[in-house]
Amino acid sequence: MSDNKAPKTPLEDPAPNPNPAPAPASNPAEQYIAKIIRYIPGSIVAGYTSMIGLVSQSQPYQLHLSWAIFGFCLLLAPLYVMFVPDSIPNTKDCSKRFHVVASFLSFAVWGFALGGPFTSLPWYSQVYGSLALIAATLLMPLLERVMMLFNFFKNE
Repeated sequence: MSDNKAPKTPLEDPAPNPNPAPAPASNPAEQYIAKIIRYIPGSIVAGYTSMIGLVSQSQPYQLHLSWAIFGFCLLLAPLYVMFVPDSIPNTKDCSKRFHVVASFLSFAVWGFALGGPFTSLPWYSQVYGSLALIAATLLMPLLERVMMLFNFFKNE
């Protein structure tokens, strides 16, 4: 018996793609969070999210404590980079001084994007946080290159 099947169309039997596109993120902001968070020491990120989680259960003082936690971690991030060994990647292209500045700016933007105490401000919108996060993610590599032009920020 002869096999009279019609040839398969490309839709029925597609050739494997040698360079498949990455799966889209469930939330586009997650991609930008992952990029900006690399400038923030992991201990600071873990500490902030843990403390905010605990404070969310304390209704009478939630707002004041949330602002205090944000300020504490904002100031602690650059100190952590300066004084805690291995809190930043050791690469020859970026200096510790740049990472001190980057950790401060990145934590501020990351905290703003998460909302936290900023949601108490009448003008705050999650859209502003997402836009700030995207802008910071796009500008941080440029800022790094510009800062490296100055001797103060070059590797020691």
